[in-house]
Amino acid sequence: MEEDLDFDMWAGQFQLHNDINNNGRKSCSKSYFTKIPDFKNSFQVLQQQVGVLQDSAHQNDERYTRVKAENAALQARVLMLEEQLRDTEMRCEEKIQDEQRRSKELSQRIEREKQLLLENASIRLQNSESECEKLREEINRQRTKLEKLEKQRDDFSNQVQDLTVELNDVREEVKQQKDRENRLHKTNESQTQLLEDLSKEIERLRQENRTPALPTTNADTLRLEELHEEMSKLRAENTSLLEAKEELEASLLHAGLETGRLLTNDGGNSLAHELDIMSQDEVQKALKEQQEVNRQLRAYIEGILLNIVENHPQLLEVKHQGRNGLKN
Repeated sequence: MEEDLDFDMWAGQFQLHNDINNNGRKSCSKSYFTKIPDFKNSFQVLQQQVGVLQDSAHQNDERYTRVKAENAALQARVLMLEEQLRDTEMRCEEKIQDEQRRSKELSQRIEREKQLLLENASIRLQNSESECEKLREEINRQRTKLEKLEKQRDDFSNQVQDLTVELNDVREEVKQQKDRENRLHKTNESQTQLLEDLSKEIERLRQENRTPALPTTNADTLRLEELHEEMSKLRAENTSLLEAKEELEASLLHAGLETGRLLTNDGGNSLAHELDIMSQDEVQKALKEQQEVNRQLRAYIEGILLNIVENHPQLLEVKHQGRNGLKN
């Protein structure tokens, strides 16, 4: 019975209560006296059970107090965590809004920069197209100008060729005039020397005629007349030679002016410019050619003098004949 009460206190009480109710119809005295030891035992059991219950209640109170304290701590922790969560949510929301705002500003700035870049690119494209069109026009103008310059170059080249031919002709003419001048100059010198010799001879004959000497012979008179006639002819020839010399000098002056005009003509190169553009080998070659021309000119002059000696020996024999006549 005690073991049942230890393990199932409430069941024992119900059982005791049922037993009392079931036996209530029996006599009170008999049941009272017969149940007294059971009451003692039950009372002791009940006391034990009450002690156990008190201990259990005390433990439950302590557990409840501890659980309540833990619950309060947990509620405070929950409140703190909820507050932290709200703060975190608010910070996250603010951060999200800030990020959204910055993202929006960045997007707007990028859009503005993109629009600005597009406008600048459009302006540069228009400027490039305009410049390209101007360059096309300039290329066309330069092409037209180049064609004109090429045509002028061809014209100038033809003019240079013509002027070169004309210059060569003028140079040849100048050369011929110089040769003629040299020949006339030498002839004039010979005639002048001959006139001087004849004048001296005539003066000497006049002096001899003035002195009292032997009467002159007819041969001397005739010789004197011949000398006078020869001197007159020589003077006339000298005059013609002087006139020819003046004409030759005028021709040389005109040829020199014409040569200068050709050398300084815009269509051709000047002599200084030709020397500048010529290399050293070309200059030496031109110098050798000029020396060869001078040698040929000297040979030509010597040939002319030899021709004068062969074809006009009377110019050199007049003085000799005059002296022979005087001796006779």
